[in-house]
Amino acid sequence: MTLREGPPQRRGFSLFGCPATLDQCPTASYLIQAPTVTDAEKPLRRQVAMAYRTAREAGLSHHDALDAAEAAHFQAHPEAAADRLAASARINEVIASAIQVDPQWFWRNVRTC
Repeated sequence: MTLREGPPQRRGFSLFGCPATLDQCPTASYLIQAPTVTDAEKPLRRQVAMAYRTAREAGLSHHDALDAAEAAHFQAHPEAAADRLAASARINEVIASAIQVDPQWFWRNVRTC
């Protein structure tokens, strides 16, 4: 295969090997979707995002910043600690939502390693 040919194409299938329509794709639930935050969750989104961003501005790693975000989330929702995997997923969704709202603000003054 040369670079001009490109990857092999299968008719009726997407790049990920799924059928042309996602409702027929068994792996569709694993595809990334835009995070949603309700109006009631917006104050918590701000707290979690600020905890993450403040830690990153201080030069801490992504993992340490996630720990700070988790602490902010668990302070507001202590019951979420019962299912840490689900809480972690939601915390990441909330952070992603904050980034989508204003990426320039979110990453301003954040040091990269």
